[in-house]
Amino acid sequence: GGLRNNLNSTQYEGHNDLNINQEVYNFLESLKLVKYGKVFSDNGFEDMDAVCELTDESLTELNFPLGHKLKILKKIKELKSKRVVEEEEKKPIYDKRNMLPPRAQQADYEALPYDEPAPAKSAAKKKVQIC
Repeated sequence: GGLRNNLNSTQYEGHNDLNINQEVYNFLESLKLVKYGKVFSDNGFEDMDAVCELTDESLTELNFPLGHKLKILKKIKELKSKRVVEEEEKKPIYDKRNMLPPRAQQADYEALPYDEPAPAKSAAKKKVQIC
């Protein structure tokens, strides 16, 4: 591929000339692979959503050396599992799926004792009054 030459251009200060956000820059920095900022930028990986979609094949296509590729994929895997946990934590404990069905709908389970129609209860009361 014609991308090989991008990989060697390590001479830049900061990342202002790059079209990647701070998160992507930090991601690369954490792997000590900031030199790939330009490759990421040139290929449209400017945010972590895009970066998290990177696969072995796509990194191979971009001519990443095996060692760096493995580092990137491992980090993405870690991030994904962390993100899932964070998403779970953000969710309210009671969401619609956990709520009981509204009474108006016919419940699809056997009625529980407290769902008995009222007349039965008032009949019991009447008996009490008779005594």
